[in-house]
Amino acid sequence: MKLSDIQKSVLSFLQEREEWTSIVEIADSLFVHPNSARSATTKLTNYGLIERNQQRDGYKGRPTFVFRARTTRFNVLHDAFRLIEHASENEKNIIESLISGIYENILRDEHDIVKGLVRFFRDQNINTKSHHNTLEIELAHFHDIETEIPGFTSRVYRLIAQQAVGTRAAITLGPNYLNGECSLTVKPL
Repeated sequence: MKLSDIQKSVLSFLQEREEWTSIVEIADSLFVHPNSARSATTKLTNYGLIERNQQRDGYKGRPTFVFRARTTRFNVLHDAFRLIEHASENEKNIIESLISGIYENILRDEHDIVKGLVRFFRDQNINTKSHHNTLEIELAHFHDIETEIPGFTSRVYRLIAQQAVGTRAAITLGPNYLNGECSLTVKPL
């Protein structure tokens, strides 16, 4: 998923605004034609990055659609959008896959969840090892980003792991970094 400049502007505007906003308000604030704003919001809604809702004003006729960003309620995704501009190609692929939900329940049929996660992360070129129900993941990705946010890498890995196992297990992040690694604990449900 590659966002156009207008889509990035609309998403950024909605993230800052954090309230329901109409197409007219978006267009006026960004100095673009309402059709451009409408096209951008349609794509962003389809990508799952913003929400759409109907707003009735009490008059007859069509309802007004209003929009707000989903990412403002999920700090790691907000961080991801801020950082993706400076990420390597592999990092962009990982973040975009996470955001779009490609990893959702990918390990639903896996017998051994921990071994499945190790193999899954290795397929993503992320060095991982396991000890019992704990994964140790090398923090190589996202470290060349100039504006790195502390803990960002580990939070991304936790979200990826949780997405991959779905409701079969709870993934918790370890309290600290060990030798350039983060620790994820897998608790089957």
